[in-house]
Amino acid sequence: MKMKKLLLCTMTACFTSSLLFAQDFQEGNLVLLRIPNYGTESGGTAANNGNKAVPMYLDAYDPDDIAAGITKTVPLPTTSDGTNYALTANGSSSATPYISRSVDGRYLVVQGFDVAVGTDVTTSGISYSTTNPSFALVNYQGNVSSTTKVTNNIPGASWMKTTVSYDGTGIWFGNGSNTDGVHYIPVGGTTSTKIGGTYARSLMLNDKKLIMGYGTTLYSIGTADLPTTLQTASTLTIDTKPLSCYGFVILKNKTGDKVLYLCDYGTTANHGIKKYLLEGNTLTYKGVVAYQNLTNVEGRVVYNGDGTFNKVQLYAINASGKLVKIEDTADFNEDMDGTATLLKDFAGVTAPDDGKTFFIRSLAWAPVQNSLLPVKLSAFNARQTAEGIKLTWTTASEQNNSHFDILRSVDGQNFEVVGTVKGNGTTSTQQSYSFTDVNVSNGLYYYQLRQVDFDNKSETNSPIPVKFSLQAKTFKAWLTANNQVKIKLNADKAQKTQVVASDISGKILVNKDLYVNTGANEFSLDLAKYKSPFVISIALDGRTYTEKLIN
Repeated sequence: MKMKKLLLCTMTACFTSSLLFAQDFQEGNLVLLRIPNYGTESGGTAANNGNKAVPMYLDAYDPDDIAAGITKTVPLPTTSDGTNYALTANGSSSATPYISRSVDGRYLVVQGFDVAVGTDVTTSGISYSTTNPSFALVNYQGNVSSTTKVTNNIPGASWMKTTVSYDGTGIWFGNGSNTDGVHYIPVGGTTSTKIGGTYARSLMLNDKKLIMGYGTTLYSIGTADLPTTLQTASTLTIDTKPLSCYGFVILKNKTGDKVLYLCDYGTTANHGIKKYLLEGNTLTYKGVVAYQNLTNVEGRVVYNGDGTFNKVQLYAINASGKLVKIEDTADFNEDMDGTATLLKDFAGVTAPDDGKTFFIRSLAWAPVQNSLLPVKLSAFNARQTAEGIKLTWTTASEQNNSHFDILRSVDGQNFEVVGTVKGNGTTSTQQSYSFTDVNVSNGLYYYQLRQVDFDNKSETNSPIPVKFSLQAKTFKAWLTANNQVKIKLNADKAQKTQVVASDISGKILVNKDLYVNTGANEFSLDLAKYKSPFVISIALDGRTYTEKLIN
């Protein structure tokens, strides 16, 4: 009888476990990075792992019902299969491998090592070229793609701290070296490039800008969006500095205001979740909710039914495995107003799949099926035409896309709106757009697109430069010795046009219809029986070009 009961329990556990593997991640769930306690097997003690590689798991929970347990589990690969690399963790609880969700929401980004379980990956003295740090993208179904790893050596050995991605095409990661800071690697690549900064304990994308944190200082890395080459790191201005900056999160409301919540690691009343209003490169302190040794935080803005601000919900973990919730009911520009509530203490808890106790290292929102970015822009180009500067762009998908504002600048810094193009709402098919700026003269211009949602949220892409100098190249006329007029022109398209020759009083001497082809054209007018000077005019591509000719 006891044997039958044991068999039933085993089958039930297997059935429950298969459900945890099979179902999709649910939007709005939290995913915690779990590292099992291998104890002495990982070179540690009975209570703690050592510096040998151990497996990793991604466990999803409903943040409103943590007590219900894990809703989905994804084990990360511990062996390479030729296409995908292994992804194991440093077992030491003092190391901090972070996970994050890509800005577009479609992937969890995880960092680890392409080494077998039990391999020594101590955080000092072993080079990156030996431990081969690897990265995985995990989608909403739990599919793992770990095609990226670092094979070049980087100073600072194997001490990775943080990793982020914008849309799953590239990865930025923080290296625990005082000299080699943040690196970039394209997904599927094997060679990383230093981007900037120094010791990178935490890293976050502020739209398409990188912000790095370490100790009492936060840095903005570079002036280019999504930098992939070495950039200048500038220190953010902070009126009240953290004492020990670990993880942080940046949130934006519907009006575009931004706030940064930061884990200030420590044990006093000054340590906990600190709030800063983020304006450009300036952080204005807005208070703290005290909690000991917080290492990682995630958050979201909650709105009322009428669309007005309600509160910010924050979820954070600390070094001993506690998951806490903080609700800040103060608006972005107001001092923090909230308390911390313990949701679950994972110390001593055993996992349902392997029966081991474990450490919680990091957390992130679950990946979603469709991009959270309002618009997935796949191309944006500008070129000079006879009419002006023509902008063309395409989108791969759109969500609640109201319209595009076309922004123009002459210095690359100060932009103004020069036009608006209606969006296509929500669509999963490719859409093409164009806009021609006719109010230009010879010179260099910069253009940006600002995509605006129906709820007035917006995102602006990187500027692109284009030089306008078409008038001299498009139309040229000159006189020969016997008053023959030679004309060269470039047409944007095949068309019927008209050329007019007049004297300086305005009397029309020749009025001739022409058919021109796309590209270069050349023809002549016979004005031998008239005396110069002449005024030659031609209408082409919606513009009129004029030349005054005299022998």
